[in-house]
Amino acid sequence: MRKYCDVENYDYTRPSWLELGTKIFRDWTITMALQCTMTFYGENEDDSGMPSPWFHYLVVASPGPKTGFGTASICPLTEARATGIAVQSSKIIFAKVGGAEAAMKEAELYLENQHKGLKKAVSTNRITE
Repeated sequence: MRKYCDVENYDYTRPSWLELGTKIFRDWTITMALQCTMTFYGENEDDSGMPSPWFHYLVVASPGPKTGFGTASICPLTEARATGIAVQSSKIIFAKVGGAEAAMKEAELYLENQHKGLKKAVSTNRITE
């Protein structure tokens, strides 16, 4: 007669497939995506009372393909309200350590370097599912 489970010789210290699958699932689902808006603006005002120049971005950060990795996408929502400045395309930032939170911080540093001398307003990070 065929034995399907050898209870006497089973290694109980070895994790089951269910336990391994649960661990992998948790690694991918613990950190949700983060999103916030970042605005960089100047001291001057245009004819309508808006700050000039004015740049507004949506930044979305999520876990990366490996444990600990994170990626952030910077998407411009408005073009600058100054002449001669072209609309930027979206930019992707990678963080090898720290996950989505680190990628969000790297994206903020990147934008600060792009807009030196301008004031900054950042919304609170919002977790999206």
